[in-house]
Amino acid sequence: MRKKLINMVVAFAVVVLLISVSGAALAYFQFDESIGMRELVNVKICSYENEETSVITAGEAHKSGKYVKNIGQKDCYVRVKIIIPEINGKQVFEIGKGDSDNFKQISYEDKNITAKEYWEKRDDWIYYVNKSTGDKLKKRDITSDIYESICLNPLLSKDEILEFGRSANTSITIQAQCVEANTSADEAWEKFESESVSSKGEV
Repeated sequence: MRKKLINMVVAFAVVVLLISVSGAALAYFQFDESIGMRELVNVKICSYENEETSVITAGEAHKSGKYVKNIGQKDCYVRVKIIIPEINGKQVFEIGKGDSDNFKQISYEDKNITAKEYWEKRDDWIYYVNKSTGDKLKKRDITSDIYESICLNPLLSKDEILEFGRSANTSITIQAQCVEANTSADEAWEKFESESVSSKGEV
């Protein structure tokens, strides 16, 4: 049985232009996608059109939805890891749903979800759950949003934002892994974990 394993990293580079106006700092976000490619089992992290750039202030939400598309030839299971840069122990960005008036941060740990399709946190990873497909992401299909919006942490001070703008790490990184759905999800991920790093197709 031929098995294909994928491990890819997508870094959304954040270009921060800091302008002090009466103590308020503005940030300009530009996302740059870089992915690894495979033929049979492959996924791509996607953005919605017209959501690539914005100017926001601390505490203001910006629509920046991210989702996964299966661009391979096989059904697969998907999980992601989101790495958000920090400054002085604070996450620079919050991810969630809604706009500035009703922004709600996502934890991925809600045990009372009634939706048929969602993301669920288990240990360090966030797993795609689909009750209709047995958690499979069908070929050429897309997931529900990993998150819909991004918000500059309102607890950051002007000095912290300026310090962040000068730092080397200004990226939100989404690491995605997928494995062919030729068995149950639990069995597939168990086999995935047992594989050596060299066989995971890391890029």
